[in-house]
Amino acid sequence: DVSSSTASNWKVATTGNVPLYQAKSVLTGSTTIVVQPITTVVQPFPHPNGGYQLVFGTGKSLETNDYPMSAPYANSIYGIHDKFGNTTTITVGLTDLVAKTTTFASGSRYIIDSTVDYAVKKGWYINLSISSESLVFNPLAQGTGRIFFKSIAPDGVSDGCRIDSMSPDMTLNVISGSAIGDAVIGATRIPGYTASGTTSNNSFEVGRGGVYRVPTPPSSCIVGSAGCSSPLCTAGDPNCVCNPAAASECVYCLDETTCNPPWLPKSANQCAYRQLSALGTGGVETTIRYGNCSDGRLSWREILRNR
Repeated sequence: DVSSSTASNWKVATTGNVPLYQAKSVLTGSTTIVVQPITTVVQPFPHPNGGYQLVFGTGKSLETNDYPMSAPYANSIYGIHDKFGNTTTITVGLTDLVAKTTTFASGSRYIIDSTVDYAVKKGWYINLSISSESLVFNPLAQGTGRIFFKSIAPDGVSDGCRIDSMSPDMTLNVISGSAIGDAVIGATRIPGYTASGTTSNNSFEVGRGGVYRVPTPPSSCIVGSAGCSSPLCTAGDPNCVCNPAAASECVYCLDETTCNPPWLPKSANQCAYRQLSALGTGGVETTIRYGNCSDGRLSWREILRNR
């Protein structure tokens, strides 16, 4: 609460004037503790055990020593359960939070498939593994159970005026902190891990691009299956798409995203979630991540107003 004109009267705007949680890390190669800055919004979600799941990330790019960091430490993403009626700090440190480990492979970031037992734990956290990686864009809530993050990290390349960046994205289940299954179509399977997103270059802003429901897959015909003597089309025919793993499974398809070939790992009630990123080169990048649909309006943003 910074409503007072006197700085000494500024305080935490919660019951009892205590913070719900203070995010901290340690300097790389040291035991020195540092407070992680939170410069983006905290997204609340309904928790199945009552109360809210508060999901947020840390990082900043406001000062010259932020990008890259002059004294590096890991920033993090947190998902913390705030129970109804709570008037004290939820937890201190990381002991009551489940660590979600990550790895990179084939251009995608993977997150371990582990659960959180909220009978004994207060939530989860993910440490960002790239040096000087920060969350400076607001995370995007997608329905009531998933969230989209896009971070930024210097990649060491400079044209003398700027340092280029890499921008990994992550689509997460807000309760477990795990990646949304099959959100990244075509990602390599790694036992015990699920792909949460990929990496782009020089993304400097991110916003919602809309959500659409993927149509029901068309009927398909696999040679050798009951009642099937030939596929719907033949490889090489115009607009004919075939399964890379089974060349005899082919369907007519103007756009693989909209016609949804049956071999793609998409469940029933599937939606595609679009995000738009502004690029340092002046262009716009579209990121599509899949997952189960939510009921009702999923997202809305004013894009034009007559004045």
